[in-house]
Amino acid sequence: MMTPAWLLAVAAVGFPPSIGQPIERIVSADDTIIDMARRYRVGFTEIRQANPGIDPWLPGAGRTVILPAQHLLPRWMAPDLESGETRILINVAEMRLYVLFADPATPERGRVVSFPISIGRQDWRTPLGSTRIISRIKNPTWTPPQSIREEALARGETLPDVVPAGPDNPLGQHALRLALPGYLIHGTNRPAGIGMQVTHGCIRMYPADIAWLYDNVTVDTRVDLVNQPFKFRWVEDALWMEAHAAWVPGSPDQQSLETLDAALAVALAERPGAVVDLDRVREIAASALGMPEPVPLLARPERLTPELPEAEQRPGSGENPP
Repeated sequence: MMTPAWLLAVAAVGFPPSIGQPIERIVSADDTIIDMARRYRVGFTEIRQANPGIDPWLPGAGRTVILPAQHLLPRWMAPDLESGETRILINVAEMRLYVLFADPATPERGRVVSFPISIGRQDWRTPLGSTRIISRIKNPTWTPPQSIREEALARGETLPDVVPAGPDNPLGQHALRLALPGYLIHGTNRPAGIGMQVTHGCIRMYPADIAWLYDNVTVDTRVDLVNQPFKFRWVEDALWMEAHAAWVPGSPDQQSLETLDAALAVALAERPGAVVDLDRVREIAASALGMPEPVPLLARPERLTPELPEAEQRPGSGENPP
């Protein structure tokens, strides 16, 4: 059985700088990128970023497609294993949700789990900041807010007052209500849209992924929503970088450059004396492939590790949730 690329066992002292490994698959004649995204539990945009120029509907039989199932952990106030606090991190820039399990009461303690998500489109952006889960709902009903009713009317559609639980419910079968009024982490009855900016601000997940999350987090779990398009992590003495397209298309180049420089400065502060190839850093940022890449060091530290180490992974199927 194939090991889930998004699930990694870590040492008891803390959490890893990276999780998973990249996967390559050969496209069949009937495959689309949406098919492959759902089969391997990655996001639609992630696959397109990792395979520039690919046709999402006719990727080409026999073509090798890279599935970006390896990720550097974003930086935020993550728990350590001593705190015992499990947390959720949502990085809107990469449209991905992370769970760090530190609770000694759970068998998942010391693991990081990551899932692709959909986030709010440009006119309904997902908010940033810290919040908590305030309730868990199975088979939720949906009461469309007035703003969404008006939007539907503009399209010539009339929404019901309440959409009952069932196959036509856009919230799917599981939902986690956040302390941010009106916002949920939920499933969907249209999984083809996972990994896109298509929601009205909520976090949308594949049905199997939200079912697993529902079963493995509790009310009062902290949720941090951040925007980190550029991630840097040291793996021993090698610096790795992961870059994603701007969360807000058309962001000024200067703003992107300042964000990049700030992220790099944090990483370099951890290795005084290290000097990086800035041209290569900016090339990785511009390409925004969404996969970890090594950054050449021009001076110290002396010992470099050319590739990310493999870690022991939990047995399971890469196509199904644990």
